[in-house]
Amino acid sequence: IFLESLKHSENDSQIHRMYKKSKLTATKQMAQVLLTLRSENITQVEDLQQNIQKVSQKLREEKQQLKDLTIKNQEYKVVARCLKTFQDYLPIKQEYEKKMFFLREKYYARYQGELRSFDYAAQKLEQMGISSDADLDKVLEMVKTQDQKAAEVSANIKQDTKCLKEMKTALQIIQTLSPEVTYPLPEKKHKEESR
Repeated sequence: IFLESLKHSENDSQIHRMYKKSKLTATKQMAQVLLTLRSENITQVEDLQQNIQKVSQKLREEKQQLKDLTIKNQEYKVVARCLKTFQDYLPIKQEYEKKMFFLREKYYARYQGELRSFDYAAQKLEQMGISSDADLDKVLEMVKTQDQKAAEVSANIKQDTKCLKEMKTALQIIQTLSPEVTYPLPEKKHKEESR
């Protein structure tokens, strides 16, 4: 009987600890909601709804901007690789052009990979409309700049996603506390419209 009562008291204390933990979590969540509402200067549910829509739109724009930056940066990287290959293998190509016909075959066999890479790089640069005299250092600097811009946009996306999540949580808590407030979340509405 003593062991059974001990087991019940252990279970009761576990339940009590779980209850306290959930209560603490709910309190922290409510504090975060109030902090979000205060930091965003939101006084009405309609303001919260408008802010959710604004941040959602901003996130879509930032994601598109990141996609565009990534595509542009890939193009710069291709140009940089082609310029580097062209410039590295130009002396080999020039030497190949100077060789007599009967020595060319032997030279080509020895530098076949480099000559093919050079021809591919030259063709690719021509297709892209890039001069083979372009400054490789400038292109590499552009790649670095684009990487920095992409990192900034990515950080903004992360921050705005966190803010949006906090505002949606705030709206859900407000709806839970005040059942008469029935504002749908904009993402759900947006997804239904796109279907």
